[in-house]
Amino acid sequence: MARSLVAPGRKSKAVDAFPPIPRRFAPENLDAGSKQMLDPLFMDLEDRPLATPEDLVRWLEDWSELASIVSEEEAKRYIDNTRHTDDPETRRLPIARSSTPSATASSTAR
Repeated sequence: MARSLVAPGRKSKAVDAFPPIPRRFAPENLDAGSKQMLDPLFMDLEDRPLATPEDLVRWLEDWSELASIVSEEEAKRYIDNTRHTDDPETRRLPIARSSTPSATASSTAR
């Protein structure tokens, strides 16, 4: 049984323990489930010149931001798919699967 983190006799406060980090690269209103909205951002990263170490650092920060946004969308879709199994609208949303070389090699080796 889970215990409350609030001491007995005290009221809990509505505090966001993990406030959102402001975005610097992706727009705040980005629909991370839309390939049409994601493609230009990935193309920007692919085409961006990396002439200086600062350019590389900024590229890594932008890639990390975009990857975390996509990962969060995947997690939300997975949770929705497992919670709302009777909802055909939820079930039609694709969930990206990992296609790492190790996963591909192990599945083809069987």
